[in-house]
Amino acid sequence: MIDIVSSSLIKGRFQLAASMPGVIPPNLNKWTKNTIQFGAADVFGRLLCGDTRVLPTGMYLEFTNDIDSWVKPTDFGRSGYDYFHTMSDDTDIIRVPLLLTPGYEASSDAYESNKVTLVAQSSGIDGVLGQNSVLPFTRALSTVVGGGVIAMPDADDWSEDIVITRGYVDSDESVMRPADPKEVVMLWQIIVG
Repeated sequence: MIDIVSSSLIKGRFQLAASMPGVIPPNLNKWTKNTIQFGAADVFGRLLCGDTRVLPTGMYLEFTNDIDSWVKPTDFGRSGYDYFHTMSDDTDIIRVPLLLTPGYEASSDAYESNKVTLVAQSSGIDGVLGQNSVLPFTRALSTVVGGGVIAMPDADDWSEDIVITRGYVDSDESVMRPADPKEVVMLWQIIVG
């Protein structure tokens, strides 16, 4: 009998693409791996105790306005909240709610690869400032390079956010914020089993 669930049994992956608002394009970029953050343990524990305020309800989309100088992190740790809220001047994040209710898929009676699929999409006025008020999120300039799935216990208070998972694409898989009305869509799967 197995009495533990190890982090190796919980994995994630994500994709980025440009899309019309409310539309999930059929051919997103390749799947990119992520890192489950320490905040995931807090979320799972609180959910098991009935605290539905920590359900995953949003994502951070990390972007840069100088993709030519951006360097993909190689070891980005597991303390996502600290990272996202102490960013340098060349990157920032926008915080977006999930576009759809998460979908659940069980692979078989053995539950070997249960998938929860989450989708979020950028939106807002051109030039809106990111969370750190460092960079404007601007069409034809801002390029989404990664992000994370978050729980937002208080939709009006970023300091309450809990980062569940975090990841980055290679530069050639990054997605520039397209011309209006298109936006950047992020599809994330958390796989358990």
